[in-house]
Amino acid sequence: DDDELVRIEGPALEIARAAEVELVPGRAMDPVDRRAFVRKMVDVLVSHINQKEPDGLARELLVTPPLPSSPLPDVIAFSGGVSEYVFERETEVHGDLGKALAHHLHHALTDKRIPYPVYDPGQGIRATVVAPLSSRSRSRATPS
Repeated sequence: DDDELVRIEGPALEIARAAEVELVPGRAMDPVDRRAFVRKMVDVLVSHINQKEPDGLARELLVTPPLPSSPLPDVIAFSGGVSEYVFERETEVHGDLGKALAHHLHHALTDKRIPYPVYDPGQGIRATVVAPLSSRSRSRATPS
């Protein structure tokens, strides 16, 4: 089955714990659990994008120092596989959470939980990235 979990990394286990979801290799996620898992991922992203002091799960998942509280971003950009769904260039599901993640990110943007305008760099790449950009970083950034 294409929906069976093949590999489960440590951060996924942390998200699952926080979302009260059980991840079992070789078994597909229940749709309700899948939604809870992805919503928890988006909650963490929203917290970081809004440069809130990380706590709980957001702190546990950090592999680098948290973003500073300033400067605030002027826009937010998406690249990678998730961007293809965010910008509606892709509709097919590829055996991952990309489409579901983009769906819930879209809701966070619509609900203004992510209060920044979206910048489309024009093309996706093969790694998942969400990036808040300030005018300084945007002027130095080049789309990949």
